[in-house]
Amino acid sequence: MALNLQIVGLGGERLRLTVDPVMTVSGLKAAVKTEMAVATCEQRLFHGVHELGSATRLHDLNREGPLVLQLVRRGPQQAWWLQQVEERVGYLAYNWLDQAPEAARGDREVLLAALGKHWQGLSCASMELKADRQVVLAGVRRNGYALKHAALELQADREIVLAAVSRDGRALQYASSVLRADREVVLQAVTECGQALQYAAPQFWLDRPAVLAALQRDGFAIRHAHADLRADREVVLAAISQDGRALEFAAEHLRAEREVVLAAVAEHGRALRFASAALRADREVICVAVQSRAHSLQFAAEPFRTDSDIILLAVSKVGSALKHASFELQSASFELQHASFELQEEKQIRLNALSYAALLCCATQCACCLRCPPSCQIL
Repeated sequence: MALNLQIVGLGGERLRLTVDPVMTVSGLKAAVKTEMAVATCEQRLFHGVHELGSATRLHDLNREGPLVLQLVRRGPQQAWWLQQVEERVGYLAYNWLDQAPEAARGDREVLLAALGKHWQGLSCASMELKADRQVVLAGVRRNGYALKHAALELQADREIVLAAVSRDGRALQYASSVLRADREVVLQAVTECGQALQYAAPQFWLDRPAVLAALQRDGFAIRHAHADLRADREVVLAAISQDGRALEFAAEHLRAEREVVLAAVAEHGRALRFASAALRADREVICVAVQSRAHSLQFAAEPFRTDSDIILLAVSKVGSALKHASFELQSASFELQHASFELQEEKQIRLNALSYAALLCCATQCACCLRCPPSCQIL
């Protein structure tokens, strides 16, 4: 069913149209341009006191009786500015605004259009618009970092800060000191980004629920926790369950606890680097680490980098892990270096070369023995 509507200009001019109800405001503006010779970028259409967005469909407008819209015409200068923003995508819209005349950067409608393209548009705004609550909300809802460019009084506005940290928890660094000590704000920030913990008021670094909330998002957030919590077994286990390498920030006694270290290297083999010297010489710990990440072999105690079984485990996963083996094993497999790159990366060829190298080393070490040790029984 067709929709009859009337458009009324401020000068009293009227336009009657019959259109498809599913037509968007953008399509309607094109029709107005044809009938009234008003450029699309100069048109502002209102339904009552509400300005209509371009994507709004006419059948979505609440009405009683005929549909009547008001046409307000922009000045040609403002219309041109808006057209420049509309024609640009993302950062290019911000770049244009950054070089635009001061009057354009102080135009509320132009700035809101630019913010719809890129949040950094707020950095170009006039001081008055940086203190405009609606403008700043539009910016932080696009990207929390826009809070950096808001007026100081709005960096202390709880609703605006919550909107900002909901988009990017690290925006907490630009909040007022009062809000960085607000539990709800801090929990919202660390839930979105664990690293936001570093920007919270210091009392939260020792706040167990806040730290655990941060660790659920990012295990490395433990680096910002108080030393007392980095010595807490449950807290450390929560961190390494997200990323084993967070073991680096655990208290020394926990980096020497076998169960904790096994959990860390199982999640990420390179956590072996941060284990105690005794555990870096623990065969099971090393095997779990190498199984997780072959290159973690480089962090094993020296004797285990001559252990053919462990080296074969590493090389079977990633051929280039051979470079972490002892000098003797690397030298014994020297002939492999003359092969093409493709053959050097071929896993089975590396395994065969390493097996041969290991046998040569073992034969040298036990030439006087009646039988080779078990480590010689390779492939």
